[in-house]
Amino acid sequence: MKLQSKGSASGFNSLGTPRSRRYRGPHSLHQSGFSIRARRFASRMISRIDSLASQPESGSWLPEDDSHQYRQIFHGTYRVIYRFADDTVLIVTVHHADRDFNIEAL
Repeated sequence: MKLQSKGSASGFNSLGTPRSRRYRGPHSLHQSGFSIRARRFASRMISRIDSLASQPESGSWLPEDDSHQYRQIFHGTYRVIYRFADDTVLIVTVHHADRDFNIEAL
């Protein structure tokens, strides 16, 4: 199956870019190690999303969707909402699970 994303604002394209290691102030992400953890989290999320190509039915039905058109998988506190047809999985959105979700926005 092919994976596609709706829109181009996934944010995952810039994760692999090298960043400067110079000091950037007391709240530097690099000093706290946050950047490394964030990259690891994103890498694992991408791996989870990639697994949908071979197992598109692995996600649960989206509870807000009465038509059973959309499915979801969770990674940490994020919901990856997707749908599939034929040989294509369409990633609709990645949504923080603690925030309200409006199905009509899809």
